[in-house]
Amino acid sequence: MRIFLDANILFSAARADGAIRRLLVLLHKAKHSCWVDGFVIEEARRNLAEKSPSGLSELDTLIERMHRV
Repeated sequence: MRIFLDANILFSAARADGAIRRLLVLLHKAKHSCWVDGFVIEEARRNLAEKSPSGLSELDTLIERMHRV
């Protein structure tokens, strides 16, 4: 299944090792494809830089496993 993720999902998954990050791991393991576009990535990156800069490296790691539109 193809799943398009929004900036809020990326932000939440990158910010904390919680339910959303675990959900993305489960989706990846189940061979679902997660999709993002440049606008979503930029919004998540901007919000993390402002509110939780420590999550920026995790965001990059998450994006590596995703498809881009």
